[in-house]
Amino acid sequence: MVNNFDNEKFQATAKAIAADPQTGVLPFHAKLAWKDGLMGNVNIRDFAPLTLDEPQELGGMNKGPNPVEYLMTGIAGCFSIGIVIGASLEGVTIQDLKTEVDANLDMGVFFGAVHGGRHGIGDVAIKLYIKSDASKEQLDAIVHHSLEYSPVLNSLNITVKAIVVQE
Repeated sequence: MVNNFDNEKFQATAKAIAADPQTGVLPFHAKLAWKDGLMGNVNIRDFAPLTLDEPQELGGMNKGPNPVEYLMTGIAGCFSIGIVIGASLEGVTIQDLKTEVDANLDMGVFFGAVHGGRHGIGDVAIKLYIKSDASKEQLDAIVHHSLEYSPVLNSLNITVKAIVVQE
């Protein structure tokens, strides 16, 4: 097993989805319970709750990362997972992998001081630190594939319809 990646399960899943593409449409769920101020706890599957809050300068208590920082975490995580999957499928052993993600958010747009700007993060800069037994060409191909197929990064490139149901 390369990089402790279960290729057999991965390939079985890929084969099942190829046979019935509808099985590849997976539901995801997160539930936030507001606690106080701008702080809330998010429950995902059976994991310990994640705390989110805003920094004090934005009116929060700085008790946890804010939603934009969680988005950045999702970008780093999804991109890195794509690297590990791609490397493992190519038989490339990774000794070390670190990913840093940076982006800017124009708070002037959020506060209404800037009109016509982007309501969200701007361009994303990803710094990848990887030590492996791959050639530069192999790594370049793996990185390109991860960028092209990252579900989180691709979600930033499309318009996602948000439907709010109040109960």
